[in-house]
Amino acid sequence: MVKVKVGKKSEMAVNSMIGVSAEEKMILVANVDGKIYSVQGFCTHMGGHLYEGKLIGNVVKCPRHGSEFDLTTGKNL
Repeated sequence: MVKVKVGKKSEMAVNSMIGVSAEEKMILVANVDGKIYSVQGFCTHMGGHLYEGKLIGNVVKCPRHGSEFDLTTGKNL
């Protein structure tokens, strides 16, 4: 795992998410109740940009087809 600085935690609103490009990959970074998570930025089902989806607790919902991913594990629900 490579650490890449993408910003400061204090600059990211609680319960928000952004998409960032790091190491030539799109990453979703989310602040869930003050804890930062990062996962692959694209939906594995239809390739939607997850950062354009909806954040519901620790779950992000893909804007294309509604696939849901747990940000604490990265797994598809």
